[in-house]
Amino acid sequence: MKIALDAMGGDFGPPNLVAGAVMALCDYKQINKLYLVGDSAKIENELRKHQCNDSRIEIVHSTQVVEMSDRAWTAVRRKKDSSISRAVDLIKRGDAAQPLPRARLSFAHCQESIGRELRPCFRPRRMSSF
Repeated sequence: MKIALDAMGGDFGPPNLVAGAVMALCDYKQINKLYLVGDSAKIENELRKHQCNDSRIEIVHSTQVVEMSDRAWTAVRRKKDSSISRAVDLIKRGDAAQPLPRARLSFAHCQESIGRELRPCFRPRRMSSF
């Protein structure tokens, strides 16, 4: 299995995503290749913190990050070297599958880059306690 991970995504970016990627490599031996996409210096720094030098990891550098405040289609069209855009390019080439945390942005990138409509996925709703 080959996975592309937008290491700059999520609420906390590289620290949490790289830590999770390192744990996944330990737990799932069927992962043949893990592409960590984003700012290579930040990713390498996080890998050093976890003392990880697994040969299955390949870092794919990108110069742009899509912020949570960015609108999906605007980001798709204007941030061509964003980490999520580069990760979708890996899917388009057939090099990887990808877990996509920001559904709306992810679908927009895939539709624009791959040119096909994706089936919607259903996610559980968040609940707050009172």
